[in-house]
Amino acid sequence: MRLVVLGNDVAELKASMATWLIAWTAARRGIPTTLAGIEGLSWGAGCLRVYGPLVNDHEDSATALGSTKRKASHTVELGPGDVLLLRTNPARDPERAGHHRAALGLARIARDRGVTVLNDPDVIERAGSKLYLHELPAEIRPRQLVTSRWTELLAFARNEPGPVVLKPLWGTRGDGVSKVDLHTQEPEALLGVAEQLLKSGPVVAQEYLAAAPNGDTRVLMLDGEVIEVQGKRAAVRRVPKPGEFRSNVHLGASAAPAIWDEGLERVVRIAGPVLRASGVWLAGMDVVGEHIVEVNTYAPGGFMNAESHEGVDFLGALIDAVIAKIG
Repeated sequence: MRLVVLGNDVAELKASMATWLIAWTAARRGIPTTLAGIEGLSWGAGCLRVYGPLVNDHEDSATALGSTKRKASHTVELGPGDVLLLRTNPARDPERAGHHRAALGLARIARDRGVTVLNDPDVIERAGSKLYLHELPAEIRPRQLVTSRWTELLAFARNEPGPVVLKPLWGTRGDGVSKVDLHTQEPEALLGVAEQLLKSGPVVAQEYLAAAPNGDTRVLMLDGEVIEVQGKRAAVRRVPKPGEFRSNVHLGASAAPAIWDEGLERVVRIAGPVLRASGVWLAGMDVVGEHIVEVNTYAPGGFMNAESHEGVDFLGALIDAVIAKIG
């Protein structure tokens, strides 16, 4: 078995990022692991070729990453028995959208020729936008509209009893996410936000959840179940900074231990079978109160914070699952 971990760009990886930590953990388990960027894929002569450095298994993450980046890249020809782990994030890399589309197509060809691809490229396309929320039961997702029509956004916002949250259909790190309340603001406030978002595609309008100021919980799911090690589950609560309703760490939110109350337990219990039935292998569910506001299937993170709070090896459990996946 050989493993290739495909991210946006090897040069931009940091020692605390989940994409690197997954690759490093696999290398320390003795699995030949290659890191590659989105432009390091090619297809020919019946196999997927990947160009990138072999991961160093030094016991210190930062040292291993530094030495890996300094290594000369090599070419890996993937075939049956090998694994391609997709950790790309097109929303953070819009200028190379064509490379990202090509990567999913190449991964699909490789999958059909015996390479184990995780997550499956068809699943990523299906679940990779906020449209996937509509496949979840209404009781565990916020009211939501996806549209390119200003009049529909206005009607949705006027019908909501409180504020609405506007988001790009494809987005990350809270970029472009705004809250508008037509009960206290003029329609022009909604129009200004919508006009900017509509430049890049359809807009998502969601009900504003009253629990949002308390933060959200990122729950790491594997084949429909919470990743669990020694009775501890992989999840982390993200608490917004004062005055901010978005829970993204990128925007200053702080990480805290997850609180497994009845509401969170119920959401996971209902959502798990849906994820499994959809073919979602690895996902990061973002839960606010008793509602899932996003399902991340491209490159879900949160492993490092979850391990720090719980004191167990969730990354090792993920690598064990990769090994089990191919027998």
